[in-house]
Amino acid sequence: MYANQPPSYQLTVYAPDYKTPEWMRDGIMYQIMTDRFYAKERRQPPKGWLHDDWHEPPALRIHPESGDNKADDFFGGNLEGVRQKLRYLKDLGVSVIYFNPIFLARTNHKYDTSDYMQVDPMFGDEKMLRRLCEEAKALGMHVMLDGVFSHVGSDSVYFNRRGTHGEKVGAYRDPDSPYKKWFTFKNWPED
Repeated sequence: MYANQPPSYQLTVYAPDYKTPEWMRDGIMYQIMTDRFYAKERRQPPKGWLHDDWHEPPALRIHPESGDNKADDFFGGNLEGVRQKLRYLKDLGVSVIYFNPIFLARTNHKYDTSDYMQVDPMFGDEKMLRRLCEEAKALGMHVMLDGVFSHVGSDSVYFNRRGTHGEKVGAYRDPDSPYKKWFTFKNWPED
């Protein structure tokens, strides 16, 4: 044990009778970060910028206040691009496609989800996701979505720091928000 070591946050929650599905146990998984996978037609992001060259390295642009990477550079990959490559993935032996987050978010990696109920328009829409899943299933492949439900952006519908989703939505804007219990406030709403 080290001095000043923070407490462990290991999560050990499981169902003792859970059986891993054979398709997962015996499968070959391919992880896809949608923005960087493939696009025949690319969309301009609502904020940030689109690389001119698919082969450029990702940008590291530091936010002056938080010191975080802005992650506001995009390559334009989308769900249609993945759908077009399903046969290629199948030929590689892939049986499970594991998507990094695809939900509405500000950044290119989408781990700062704004709304878990909406596919990010940069990637397509729910109809496109359903089509991709149906075609993958027809090829004998499974699709898994990374929900990362412990990650949301400060401007998500669940927190809504900047009021993007209205004044009475989100834990930051509404003390009676159903999402307030998702966050720890020492002194609501600023701390």
